[in-house]
Parts: sequence; C-alpha cells; structure tokens
Amino acid sequence: MVCPNCGAEYDNTFIKCPYCGQEFTIPGHGPTKAGSKKSRPTGPKNYSRSTKEVSGTLHIKPETAQKILKLVPWIVGALMGLVIVIVLLKFFKGFASSSERFDRISVYTLDEMIEANDYSGVYSYMKEYGESTKGTKYSLYYAVYKIYSIVSSYESLSQKAVVIIENGLTLNADTATDAEIDALYSSFYSNAYEAFSVLNQAYDTALSMKSVFVISSEDEDLNEETYDSEAIYTAIDNMLLYYATDCVSVYGLTEDEVYEIYTISSEDTQGIDSYVQIAYRRLFSDIFDGYIE
Repeated sequence: MVCPNCGAEYDNTFIKCPYCGQEFTIPGHGPTKAGSKKSRPTGPKNYSRSTKEVSGTLHIKPETAQKILKLVPWIVGALMGLVIVIVLLKFFKGFASSSERFDRISVYTLDEMIEANDYSGVYSYMKEYGESTKGTKYSLYYAVYKIYSIVSSYESLSQKAVVIIENGLTLNADTATDAEIDALYSSFYSNAYEAFSVLNQAYDTALSMKSVFVISSEDEDLNEETYDSEAIYTAIDNMLLYYATDCVSVYGLTEDEVYEIYTISSEDTQGIDSYVQIAYRRLFSDIFDGYIE
C-alpha cells in the first residue's frame, strides 16, 4: 500500500500510514475506521417477474406496479364479497310473500288468457303465485281462479259425454238389446247429473264472488283503486256463458235451460234430474223414443 500523503509503502493491513498517520481512504467513501463494517454498494432493485410484466404492460414504474400488485388480493376479496351479497339477496328474495311474487307476473298474459277463455291457464298462474290476492287489484283473477276450481271438473265430464253420446248414436233401435240401452242410459245419466251439479255449484261460487267484491261507497278500504268491480262481474258472466255454451253444444240443452240449471236450489233434489231426462230424450229421441216415461 502506498500512502497518498507521504509516499511511504506499508502493509495493506494497516488502517492508516505508520509513518505519517494518514488514514486509508477508499475512493468515493469516507475514511475507514477500525472495527467498522465496510459499506456495500447499492445496485438496482431485483423486482419479481409479475411486477416487471405489469410495469411493462401499463408503462409505469416498477415501484408503482409493485404497489398495484399488493392491492390485487384486496380488490379480489372485495369483489367476491359483493358477489356473495348479491347471491344472498336473490336467495332471500325468493321467500317473498305470494302477493309480492304475484306482482312479477305479466298481467297482460292473464288478460289474454281470460280473453281467450283459457281459464285453466289463469288457474295455474293463480295457484302458483296469487292465491292470497283476494281483496287486491288482482281480484279479477282471484275470482276466475275460485270459480274454475269448482267448474274444472266439468271440462273432463263434458269430454267423456261426447264419447258416450257418440257411442249411443251408433246403436240401432231395432237391434239394440235392453242391456245395451240400460248401459247407455246409466252412463249418460251418471255423467250428465254430475256435470249439471258442477255447473250449479260453479254458479253459486260465482254469486259468492260477486257479493265479495261489491263496492260500498262507505267502505274506504274497498274502492275502484283496489279492484274494478265491473271488470270482475263481466269476467264472471263471460265465464258462465262460456260453460253454458259448451253445455248446449254437448248435452243438447238450450241456453235458457242451462241457466235454469245454474239457478236450481240446492234443496231441489229433482231439479237436476229433470234436466238430465230432458237431455237424454232430446239426444236419443230418434233411436229410443218412449224409452223414458
């Protein structure tokens, strides 16, 4: 080691010149003191690959990219929490009351069903969503639902009657046996009596629905904003007319006779029976005239 002060040479283990006392100095650094650690030069930081990729993609400093990557787990966690909250809200929303769920039904669709005499469709909607909407603005559909719950069995009876009548008309009065005639009468009577009884019960239900939805000007809870009584009455009357028309077509009665069946008192045990006899005579008069006295 050559002392830069006096030019003397000495061993490099000395921390200062033994001749002049000049301390040994590393270029660019201060004097080295005994027992002190040599400082290490600091080079560029070694960033991770993901940090370098983000920095290069976004054209930002590595330090900024590193901060962004540290925030990513927090952002992902917050988004997952938001998704969970949304799923839970939708889940618990499914437990809304039937009237609230009914509000989501397309009223236009229900109106189209009533217009098309699709009372079965209205019944299905109401059974699933709106059975508890009595006394609300959806009372029209509730009324149809209640009446159809009674008259629905008439539809299957009417279809069976068509088959019974068609089979009966194939019999020949000259060749038909008493057993065949008795079987025809028995099946027709059972079918028609039940069908007419259902129509009678449906009419009673219709009257009950009309009385429920009578609007009193003195009752503040029952007003035109709650439900449209005129629309309800019209829908009920059209419903009764629809099934009366079907009865005329299938059982051969007149419309007036069907409306008489509607209004038969429940105490009149012979009323419905008499119309069954009338229907039978009228349908099969050409074949079995005089069979029923």
